[in-house]
Amino acid sequence: MDRSEKATYDFLILFLLICLQNQLAGPVPELAFSSSLKELHLSNNTFNGNLTESIGRLSELEVLWICSNLLEGTITEAHMFNLSRLRILDLSLNSNLEVKFSLHWIPPFQLEYLSLRQCKLGMYFPTWLKTQKEIGYIDISNTGISDIVPSWFGGIAANVFYLNASNNQMHGFFALLLCNERGPVLPYFRLNLMTMDLSRNKISGPLTFLCNVKEWGLLDLSDNLFSGRIPDCFANFHKLTYLNVANNHLSGEIPYSFGALSSLTLLHLRNNSLSGGLPTSMRNCTGLKMIDLGENRLTRKIPAWIGDSFPELIVLILRDNEFYGDVPSNLCRLANLQVLDISSNNVSGSIPDCLQDYNAMTKTDSWFVFGQLGVMGISIA
Repeated sequence: MDRSEKATYDFLILFLLICLQNQLAGPVPELAFSSSLKELHLSNNTFNGNLTESIGRLSELEVLWICSNLLEGTITEAHMFNLSRLRILDLSLNSNLEVKFSLHWIPPFQLEYLSLRQCKLGMYFPTWLKTQKEIGYIDISNTGISDIVPSWFGGIAANVFYLNASNNQMHGFFALLLCNERGPVLPYFRLNLMTMDLSRNKISGPLTFLCNVKEWGLLDLSDNLFSGRIPDCFANFHKLTYLNVANNHLSGEIPYSFGALSSLTLLHLRNNSLSGGLPTSMRNCTGLKMIDLGENRLTRKIPAWIGDSFPELIVLILRDNEFYGDVPSNLCRLANLQVLDISSNNVSGSIPDCLQDYNAMTKTDSWFVFGQLGVMGISIA
């Protein structure tokens, strides 16, 4: 075997190609002859141009990871036609890459992981997703979808633990469907979903679907059109760390079951029509670092127990509500507090002297404060 024949043979038996986090540029090299390739990792480079259709001939390929490049052109069924073993597909962060499959396309694979974040999917919802029965991770955020949320979309959540469809223009109702091929399942069945981000869409309807999940870890439904009460079913969500339902049309009182959220660090309820006060059960949420209840219809006095219950609190925003009475001096015990906003309420009396000399409030370079306020679109300038 001469040198050229040996090189060809070595290429044919290539199983794994990893070239991630380099400065590789130019088009993705021709891969059609590497018939044994199982995993291709080319993420975090500067590959550009079109992805060759010959990648669809890699019948052994299980992992295709080409995120964070400069790819362009269009991905079609031809790129996927023989990838029957594919489990992981990540084309994310290629903002000039169009992913365009026909409306009735049935993929040859069953994915476990899919990320198309910041690709161009077009206005229509990717209907081929309903064929994916084993998928556990879905990220289709910031992809230009402006379609109505299909009724089957909630049904694929039975095995999903991560779902991100944020930064689109999806509209209509969303529901997590408790069903399988035989129809509805038993009422005590709960889905496995842990993280869901549907923020910055136009999704409407009630939040009752939140109760159909075993456990939440992160939940962001902000900047939508959800309405009705926040359901009082949070008693078992002990792992929930981040809850954001800001900028919706929610009403009613803050659920008493929020007191069971022992892992909660960030709570954003801004710009709704919530009424009543803070439930006393929330004094059990001792890990809270940020509370934003601004722009609601909350009444009653500012609870004095806030100062005793949240030793790690950095941001407390109660502005634009109907709180009344004195500012409790117990707030002085919040040693880490950097932002306190109680403007546009009915509070009376004077601000406690200790708050005027608060050392922690001079730490305005905190990445945590400005990072989280930026996420919420809040300016303290």
